[in-house]
Amino acid sequence: MNTVRKACTDSNAWVRRITPPGGSPQLVCLPHAGGTAGFFQPLAGALGPQIEVRAVQYPARQDRLGTPHPANLHAMADAVVDELLDNPPAALFGHSMGALLAYEITHRLETAGHRPTALFVSACRQPSTSPDVPRTDTELVELVTLLGLTPRAVLEDPEIATMVLTPLRSDYAALRDYERGTVVRVGCPVTGLAGVHDPLVAPDELLPWREWTREELIVHRFPGAHFYLSENWNRVADVVRARVLPCGPP
Repeated sequence: MNTVRKACTDSNAWVRRITPPGGSPQLVCLPHAGGTAGFFQPLAGALGPQIEVRAVQYPARQDRLGTPHPANLHAMADAVVDELLDNPPAALFGHSMGALLAYEITHRLETAGHRPTALFVSACRQPSTSPDVPRTDTELVELVTLLGLTPRAVLEDPEIATMVLTPLRSDYAALRDYERGTVVRVGCPVTGLAGVHDPLVAPDELLPWREWTREELIVHRFPGAHFYLSENWNRVADVVRARVLPCGPP
C-alpha cells in the first residue's frame, strides 16, 4: 500500500500509479466492491516493468474515507474517465464490480476516440444481468464471510467492522441500480477470468460477454473461488501479457 500512497498523494484522485511511469503499454485496474487500488500490487509485481500498472481508488476508504461516493456506477465511470483522457490506457482489468466499471470506462474511452486494445473482466456476469446486491449489514457480513474476506469473529470488533463495511455499503449502493438493458458492444477483445469454485459467478456465466464485444471473447478458468486472483497472480499476468504486449509473453 505504501507504493500507492507514495505514487499519488492527492486523496481526491481516482487513479493511482502502482508502478513507476515509463512502462508501455499501460493497464488500468479496477477492484471489487470494498476493494482498494493496492489490491493489484501483486499483479503489478508479476507483470514486471514491461507493463505500467495504474489502479483505481474508490471513495469512502483509506485516504478517501471522507470523499463523497458517487450515486451509481455510471457516475463512477465518468469520474474515472475524466482522469484518464489525458493519458488513456491500452487495457483495462476489472474484478467483480470493477469489471462492470472497466466495461463502462472502455465504452466511454471509445466514444471519446481512444480505443483500448483489451478489456479483462474477472468474476463478473455481463452488464444486463441484474446484480444480486446485499442491502443490510447482516447480508454484508454474510457475504464477506462467504468470500473469506474477513472472519466473522473479527467483524465483532466495532472498529474493524466499520472499516470493512463502510466502503462495501457505498459501493453496493452505487451498484444497486446498475443494469444496462441495451447491448453496447466495445471494439476490443474481451478476456474473461474466473475461479472454478466461485460461489457467486461460475466460469460459464462469463460466456454471455461475447455479446458485448465486436471482437472475440476468451474465458480462462483458474483454481480457486471468487478471489482466485490471490492464488494465481503469475498465471493471470501471463494472460494479460499475451493479450496486451505486441508479441505476447516474453
